[in-house]
Amino acid sequence: MFTRLRPSRINVDALRPAEHENAAAIQSALNSIPTHVEDFVAAFRLFEFILNNLDAIDDAPIKAARTASAWAQIAARDGALSIFHFGKLMEGIKQTLHSVPVLDSSMDHAKLRAAANLFRQHFRG
Repeated sequence: MFTRLRPSRINVDALRPAEHENAAAIQSALNSIPTHVEDFVAAFRLFEFILNNLDAIDDAPIKAARTASAWAQIAARDGALSIFHFGKLMEGIKQTLHSVPVLDSSMDHAKLRAAANLFRQHFRG
């Protein structure tokens, strides 16, 4: 089991009014991250369940085996989409961060780069 992620809260009201929209977009992206992580975990667990039960599925009638194959494809597709959307969130946060100087200056950019590199290594080949 994993611990649910809790994104930081951005005090948009403490920022200049010109930065409110971009800060709200960053907050929205941060709030979406746990959902994508949980969706990926669920897809992975479904795929893993199907793989762990292949012996039972192989002995089942052809229709059941086709259903299991379809479930595996759905799980793989859903996992891939979760990874894709997580990556897009990371890119969007990075691009938008520069338009909110207070947030940008308080960010540890080395850690952001390290996180982006790890993501690419593990999920984008």
